[in-house]
Amino acid sequence: MKNILLILAVFIGSVSSVLAGGGEPNYSIVNIPKELLKNASAVIRLEEEAVVVSSYNRYKHSMKRVVTILNEAADDEAAVWLSYSKSGSVDHLEGALYDALGNKIRSLKKSEIEDRASSGGGVMYSDSRYKHHNFHYKVYPYTVEYEYEQTSDVTMILPHWNPYTNKGISIERNKYSITVDKDIVLYRKQLNWKQEPQRTENSKQVTYTWQLNNQPAFIKEYYSPAIEEIAPVAFFTLGKFNFGSFDGSFSSWESFGVFMSTMWEGLDVLPEEIKKQVHLITDGLPSDEAKSRALYSFLQKNTHYVFVKLGIGGWRPHPASYVVSNGYGDCKALTNYMVALLKEAGVKAYPALVVGNYDERKQLLDFPNPYFNHVICAVPLKGDTLWLECTSQTDPAGYNGYFTGNKHALLFAAGGGKLVTTTFYDKQVNQQYRNIDAVVGAEGGLELTSVTRYTGQTAGRPQYVMTNKSKEDQLKYLKENLDLPSYDVVDYSYVDEQQKNLSIREQLRLKLVHYAQLTGKRLFVTPNIMNKWDQKLIADTARKYGLELDDDITETDTVKITVPSGYQLEATVKPTVVSTPFGAYKAEATMAGNVITYTRRLTLNRGRFEAKQYNELAAFYEQLYKYDRARVVLVKSD
Repeated sequence: MKNILLILAVFIGSVSSVLAGGGEPNYSIVNIPKELLKNASAVIRLEEEAVVVSSYNRYKHSMKRVVTILNEAADDEAAVWLSYSKSGSVDHLEGALYDALGNKIRSLKKSEIEDRASSGGGVMYSDSRYKHHNFHYKVYPYTVEYEYEQTSDVTMILPHWNPYTNKGISIERNKYSITVDKDIVLYRKQLNWKQEPQRTENSKQVTYTWQLNNQPAFIKEYYSPAIEEIAPVAFFTLGKFNFGSFDGSFSSWESFGVFMSTMWEGLDVLPEEIKKQVHLITDGLPSDEAKSRALYSFLQKNTHYVFVKLGIGGWRPHPASYVVSNGYGDCKALTNYMVALLKEAGVKAYPALVVGNYDERKQLLDFPNPYFNHVICAVPLKGDTLWLECTSQTDPAGYNGYFTGNKHALLFAAGGGKLVTTTFYDKQVNQQYRNIDAVVGAEGGLELTSVTRYTGQTAGRPQYVMTNKSKEDQLKYLKENLDLPSYDVVDYSYVDEQQKNLSIREQLRLKLVHYAQLTGKRLFVTPNIMNKWDQKLIADTARKYGLELDDDITETDTVKITVPSGYQLEATVKPTVVSTPFGAYKAEATMAGNVITYTRRLTLNRGRFEAKQYNELAAFYEQLYKYDRARVVLVKSD
């Protein structure tokens, strides 16, 4: 920021025209309003975006985007990525690079545009491609300008108005328009923006236009909502759309479900040898749940995940026979195969679209849309639904975890689509129980045995360690991730307790050379050995955004520490109780004979809270940090 202000001071008197020499546009940072530089890593100088839907199966998308990059934190904003396939093309792409004062350094050469297949990241092969360019300039600030046009025959997913790509980005000028023929039904949904778009029309078309001018950056704050939760955005779908050789409608979730079902129709035919195996596995089993679990185990043992995207493969699965022949598939193909296996066993199951991620992204429940990125299998049972993550070879049946738990999913079948909720995980399910038996040596060393039971979403990490890491890597993980002073892992084990909501039992034997502190006659012991709160927040009286807390868990610790004989209790961890809207805490330590018993219980609440409550949250975290480090003081008897 200091460098930017210096440039402004030196050159503000010399720039008076809106055009630089030669008729080039003037992108000098001198012309950026000062309020747009505050809290910003980049400034969108100009963004003009237009979408023209000429029929239910064709649209054109054009964009001019000029961004001034103020520092390296925003280098990603200087790149352009344009995907295309057989159903869409990149018709035009040009760009230019400018220095801090808006002087043109050079134009983009066609030879510099990368044209690559959309491979990598688990994609085995794909016929989708992308064009990409980045000037990779490192003299800040600098400005990039890109203009491009695209045409697509797929109108299921339309470019939406999304002026803010991230926090720390301010906007000087933004304009988005979408134009449709009058015989096309356009649905729109705007969020975080009260002003209605400007509507214009002629005899054939209707245009909606949104504009933003001189909008400051959204600042980054701890636990603030994601940018898509607070920034203006508008989404668009059509009453009738096209995807490949299939037509559909977003008039309702039911109609979109019919479209999905039609695309998947006829792809669930199993080879005869697989049908025989299904019956060998399930015919003697007593219930649909037992059959589902058995066939899910069969799927996990005989398939693995590979993403293959060809044609409309991003939404339509490969046939069940493809998975049988190759032993692999993506989430769609594996789910389709799983549904086919269950169908053969007489068990009703459905594919379900879901947003798979580790944040609780909110689905637009009142606006039917295609904004999903994953498919799982749903098996409705009496009073419950058994969810099957078909891309995993290790997840137990019924486990959603952080990736697909607490989400809305769209079940679809020939009769249509229906929104449902996946497994709901709260602090009653997400629990961590730890019991420690420890012995303090005469020199302050510590030997302990810890038994921890993780359930629900808290079991996700240890389950991953158990099933995806070698013994050598498990040991390395334990040596690097325990919050303890110098220690040795003497022994360890992980056991899956085969519970419905996933339960992993971890047992550790550890040896610490130094833990208790000896000072003269006194012995200082911190009874909370393995579960200290480690996060502090800085108080902020100017907090702007609300709080969004995702954790909903319960931690329970019981620690018994045997100390050398001859010590008496001088000071202990007094009963401590804290209760806040964000969670509750309770801890105390007692001593009987030469055994210290410490108990601790922490609950954390998921929820959204007002900005004015931030300092209350900071105070709560400060208390947790302090109380978890409270010590017991023992004194040697004379």
